[in-house]
Amino acid sequence: MTVTQLGRFSILSLFACLGISGTAISEESCLDSLQDFRTKAEAYYLEPDSSPFSQEFRLAFAGFAYFDGDEAFCIDASYQLSKDTKTIEVPTFNNETIPFKEHGVFNFELGGKNQSLTAYQRMDLPEERRQWVLVAFRDHTNGKETYGGGRYLEIELPIESNTILDLNRAANPFCAYQSDFACPMPPVENWLKERVPTGELDYVGNHEGDT
Repeated sequence: MTVTQLGRFSILSLFACLGISGTAISEESCLDSLQDFRTKAEAYYLEPDSSPFSQEFRLAFAGFAYFDGDEAFCIDASYQLSKDTKTIEVPTFNNETIPFKEHGVFNFELGGKNQSLTAYQRMDLPEERRQWVLVAFRDHTNGKETYGGGRYLEIELPIESNTILDLNRAANPFCAYQSDFACPMPPVENWLKERVPTGELDYVGNHEGDT
């Protein structure tokens, strides 16, 4: 079994620009590098030369908050490539669209039930900058403990057929902080009927409202 590397920055194509991915997850414990992953993400958000956010936001930033990491959410999963190569326009929370193509489906067990999450590849970027997929999902923490619009996993390609899906790295989209970002809505097939009490909590600072 190989382990999928996860990243956080690519929704505005920054993942490829930065050359930053999630630190490789240890075969012994996917939690070993979780703090390093979070530290790098926070530094990226607040560094003037790299942050997608305004100086006003950075100065008023109230800090990130997370659930504790949990081994139970380092999930053994299978990954099946999709046969449908059609590009679709995925709606965003600010009434725009972004072209994505379904890349594959993660199948796994969670809450004693068989579950799946579909991964999409962003298609309006040069090929060398789209070597990642987006898993935008909702769960039963949204609007209570986590951002109401859902959370994201951004996963580097290639992905092996047997891998680890690490939900501890679930992150808020940029629009959880500032509403003018174009953030894709999680598709209905990615609405989990379970709580996923891990990853990033909702931002409680002075952003422009939840979705």
